[in-house]
Amino acid sequence: MITNGVIPGTSGGEEKEMTRHQRGLVDTCFEEGQYESGIAMMEQLRTSRYKPHPAHIRQVLYIALFPHPSADSSQQPSILPQTPQRSSAKSSLPPIKQPLGPSLAASEAAQRVLVSLALTNSPDSLARALPQYADTARSGQVYTADEEDSALARDALCIQNSNYCWDLLRPGFVHRNGAPAANLTSSKAIRARAASISKQPSEDPGSVAEHAWNVLEWLICIFEKDEVQSAQRGRPAHSQLLLSHIPPPKAGSGPRTDAQAALDVAFYALDQADPVRKRLGLRLLTLLISLASTPHLDPQALGSSIATRLFPPDAEVPSRVLSQLPASQPILAFIVTFCAKQLTDLNSAKTTTDKAPANRPKPQARAARAARRSAAGDAIGDASPSAAPSASETGSSAMSTYTISLPPGTEIFKLAQTTYKKSRLAPIQVDELKFEMLRTFGLIQYNLPAGECDDEWRKKVDDRSLEDVFRNVLGDGKESALWADTLAVLFCPPSTH
Repeated sequence: MITNGVIPGTSGGEEKEMTRHQRGLVDTCFEEGQYESGIAMMEQLRTSRYKPHPAHIRQVLYIALFPHPSADSSQQPSILPQTPQRSSAKSSLPPIKQPLGPSLAASEAAQRVLVSLALTNSPDSLARALPQYADTARSGQVYTADEEDSALARDALCIQNSNYCWDLLRPGFVHRNGAPAANLTSSKAIRARAASISKQPSEDPGSVAEHAWNVLEWLICIFEKDEVQSAQRGRPAHSQLLLSHIPPPKAGSGPRTDAQAALDVAFYALDQADPVRKRLGLRLLTLLISLASTPHLDPQALGSSIATRLFPPDAEVPSRVLSQLPASQPILAFIVTFCAKQLTDLNSAKTTTDKAPANRPKPQARAARAARRSAAGDAIGDASPSAAPSASETGSSAMSTYTISLPPGTEIFKLAQTTYKKSRLAPIQVDELKFEMLRTFGLIQYNLPAGECDDEWRKKVDDRSLEDVFRNVLGDGKESALWADTLAVLFCPPSTH
């Protein structure tokens, strides 16, 4: 497993396609069922000068995802003898010999070679083996079952024909005791299998199979490396490869809005007890937020999807997820606008409820929605990906390449000082939103030159009223008092008297 974050970059030279002879060395091993030998050959041929063959990456992924009894005890083969059955003409026929599935050692070797390839080759060359929604030219040649010679190659085509990489992680994507390869020899059958997996109901939609965590980490590392290379090219740090695993808008143009599958995976990881798996969830969430800081992914749609997961009604404990995200400028700007939007919506709902006549069973829903949209727009400004803010709007020329504009300090303090007694959220949730909004807004101001700092924030720093604001806007509970102390330590200079 990769446990030290983003994988290092490659040497930067141009990668060429593998020669036919090189591909044949690996193909021969896989066709003969010598999976470990084929993987060892891929390791020997690994170099930054040649791109791995997409079909080989798919086959290695299939082996890496192959479930074994140690990972899922329910799939252990029975050791009891079968009940005798009445003989028939069919039962007298010799059984059809099925190819053996990959061993546990082969799956572990496959996971290791994926890591090695990620260290050596570019994200683009590896991602050609994955299903993609957009930029299909990057996916390389599309293969059909009739063109593949080995059972492994035919089975691995289910990866190519999936909707996106999140399908690969779901329980049941690769079956230990699945149908014979002969039943999956047509492209139509493979597409039907991939479609059935993506649509099948699950108690944990978007969850990760027990044997798929290493593959999830490999995918995240590929996306992180792609993000780093984007920044090295002078662009906003984001992963175009991650974007290709988010469905495009139905209208055919504009920013993408449906990141539900990726968020399901991220929050499923965050719900795990294992800290390494939790960290994977944070890393994937960070990648999505960075993507929403560009015109490619709608930040309001992403924020709404995150809010339903982070702040379920009347939760008794804070989520603490936002505090664990990295403190980069795009992430901080997203958290500020996200929290401001949630508090604005709470305030709009409260105002609408308070003004509704008592003798009317139904308030005017159409007018309420319009008021809510207007209030939200006033609070966080234009966060639409279609309009990038100027440096004056964000307070920093370094942020002018991103599409999220900050609300002014006057609006931040107004939202923080508002009470939300009839809110759908519990008081601890409201306080967490206030704390995160003030914390991230303050960190942005703290890192700006004095001449670019927000006027209202600077004023409260100069007259030493910030600490009073922090203590007055947060509740009296133990957690809220700790948040107020944290804000005071971060932003309130000690008195010289």
